[in-house]
Amino acid sequence: MTTALSLNRLNINQSYFTNHYNKVRKVNYAAHIIMEKEFWKKKKLYQLSVEEWEALCDHCGKCCLIKHDFFGKTIFTNFHCKYLNLVNCQCKIYEKRIKTKTCLKVDMKLLNTQAYLLPNSCAYKRLFRGQDLPSWHPLITGTYQSVIDSKNAVSCLGPISEEFSSCVDPQPLEITE
Repeated sequence: MTTALSLNRLNINQSYFTNHYNKVRKVNYAAHIIMEKEFWKKKKLYQLSVEEWEALCDHCGKCCLIKHDFFGKTIFTNFHCKYLNLVNCQCKIYEKRIKTKTCLKVDMKLLNTQAYLLPNSCAYKRLFRGQDLPSWHPLITGTYQSVIDSKNAVSCLGPISEEFSSCVDPQPLEITE
């Protein structure tokens, strides 16, 4: 069975955040991208189409946080990449992001070698580990508002600042799973 994701199905409310968020989405759900229902349960990550791979991203923005290694544990700080738009948790230069030195290209190579750089709530990391999507994931709920409502968007984590300078101490963030 296939399903067409459209703006009507996404049950988008009329708040400024949600309207703005969906206007700048790079994967255009309004184009009625056809995907198999619960495709992530039926395919391995390496078998996904580009559209399916992109749809897995919940747009929490956590992968755009500056991270530090603290005795083998990855600490997510309260600083983000300068290209992260905090209103919609989207990259301002999405098509060119991989050319920057700080961007994570989330692909099978990263999952195999550096999955620790992604939060445990990340859909890619969860599926790679054999877990299911979280209950608040947009592919489960049909709306990106669920990421915000569940406090999983970067903008919900507290004071966040653009890339830090050497005179400012980054603070660890409490990232809930």
